[in-house]
Amino acid sequence: MKLKKLFLVEIVFLLLISCSTTSSVSQSSALTPLESKDETLSALINAYNLNPDDKSTSYNLAFALASEKKFDKALKIIDEALSLHPQIVRFYTLKAYILKELFQYNEYEKTYEKLLEIDSAHSAVALELMNHYQNMFRYSDAKRMASLVLKYDKDNQDAKDILFKGDSSLNSLSQIKEDSKSNYTYSIPTIPDLSTITFEPLPLTNR
Repeated sequence: MKLKKLFLVEIVFLLLISCSTTSSVSQSSALTPLESKDETLSALINAYNLNPDDKSTSYNLAFALASEKKFDKALKIIDEALSLHPQIVRFYTLKAYILKELFQYNEYEKTYEKLLEIDSAHSAVALELMNHYQNMFRYSDAKRMASLVLKYDKDNQDAKDILFKGDSSLNSLSQIKEDSKSNYTYSIPTIPDLSTITFEPLPLTNR
């Protein structure tokens, strides 16, 4: 137990250093970004190896790996964590974020759909999926998500527009896509660089 606490203290200390370095600190005394990243990752990996079943440790390591674009390793940790903690919403959102970065849209959609099975009130995810389906010209799925958004956010105008648009409008959008002869490309999300992350442990709740 003492060893585990020591590693957690080390993690907090290293992350605070990496996030609080300012121009007032001399170049000779400040850690370089690369050194901060390497040392932070090392501390997170050590903490994870000591207790791989801990959801906070797993999430923080997966997030750090994702920030360094080590997506395969991050996904492996997330999947292992979800096998132990299938109700933790933040694992699904991080996984979906990575899958979207990799343009793996089928898995991205499945991940968010699974999250909504667990927590249908997560209107932010429903809204993101609504926009995703709309941009992919999958109107029935977009309307399904719009209904879910309006269930918890009745004044959301984007959801109202999608849900109550007539078929003629949808056909017009489809014609625009056909005439443009260009496939829709989804914007790549940005995961913060590890040196900008503020250490906020995952709360030990079911969310």
